[in-house]
Amino acid sequence: MRGLVHHVDLTARDPIRSFPLYDAVLTALGYRLERKNQRGFGWELDTPSGSHSIDIVRASEDGAERRHDRYSPRPSPPGMES
Repeated sequence: MRGLVHHVDLTARDPIRSFPLYDAVLTALGYRLERKNQRGFGWELDTPSGSHSIDIVRASEDGAERRHDRYSPRPSPPGMES
């Protein structure tokens, strides 16, 4: 078996505005809404191999102002530098 993802945080400028889309998709995939707070929303999926979560959180001020470019370079996580 390959490794599993434990949790993922996705950022959005406006989590409240993004909520209907993510809620519809994640609910259809079997996730259940577990958290609503100032930070955003969180869904959980329980499986025989453990619990998995996806959260939609408010982007930082700098991140919210930056236009998304999927091809722009991003800093590598610590220990993953090339």
